[in-house]
Amino acid sequence: MPKEILDKSIKLIAVMGFLFIFVEMIFGPPLEGYIPFLKTDFTRQYGIYGEPNFSAMLMFGVALYLIVFGFYKFSLLAIIALVFTVSKGTMLALLLFFALFSLKKLKRLQTWALNILMIVFLFIPLPIYMSGKMLSYPQKLFMHQLTSKRYFLFLPYIKMGIDHPLGVGYFQGPKYIANYQKSEISEFSEEQKARILALQQHSIFVQIFSEFGLIGYLIFSFQLWWLFKISLKNREYEISAAFVSVLAGFSLLNGLSEMTLYLFIGLIMSYDGLRNKKITL
Repeated sequence: MPKEILDKSIKLIAVMGFLFIFVEMIFGPPLEGYIPFLKTDFTRQYGIYGEPNFSAMLMFGVALYLIVFGFYKFSLLAIIALVFTVSKGTMLALLLFFALFSLKKLKRLQTWALNILMIVFLFIPLPIYMSGKMLSYPQKLFMHQLTSKRYFLFLPYIKMGIDHPLGVGYFQGPKYIANYQKSEISEFSEEQKARILALQQHSIFVQIFSEFGLIGYLIFSFQLWWLFKISLKNREYEISAAFVSVLAGFSLLNGLSEMTLYLFIGLIMSYDGLRNKKITL
């Protein structure tokens, strides 16, 4: 596929995402949100995906692609659409990308930063597991707030992965989660318990670990590390920065079925195609 077609397709998604937010702000009811530490209410839009966080990740991937290949005006449309979803994790990932992107003239420092971040992300299950053993319940409640009410999702799913080295199967985690979560949320209200028990992992790393087990997670980590090293070997530092930033975004969101992840995997694997203005996806 000629790269020009992919460029036009990504630009079109950016325009559609922006227009969708614009129309939604005029005609659609916003989703109410709350930031506990700032004690501030805010409104957020559902976005083109129909769900704020996944809409934000789609626009995030689109924005990174457009920035990497120099389409800055179109990237601004995607960033505006992202901002109005008020997805905190995705906006932090965007700031991380800008920080890494700003280091492009300091290649050695950028390479060190990218390597360190990749190692941190791939080892995410370990500190979650250790914190569950070491923290007191009030400290766990603080972590739950700090992670946008995801911590008490992470803990039981990590336990599930440890108990099932080969995993429980793709999208099967929620079927087992109640057995692991009861002790952690015993002091929650019935409404809070019901909401947590209905949620998925909210992290691609926790998702892989719980549903594919330790063995599956090791294979997954090896593949990500291999792709990352390919991007560095090819000196595609901007794509490396985008890839690491995408993983940062998906550290707080399931991502195995999302286009953004596979877009950048495809770009890394199509290094020669990028040079020849042709991409094989």
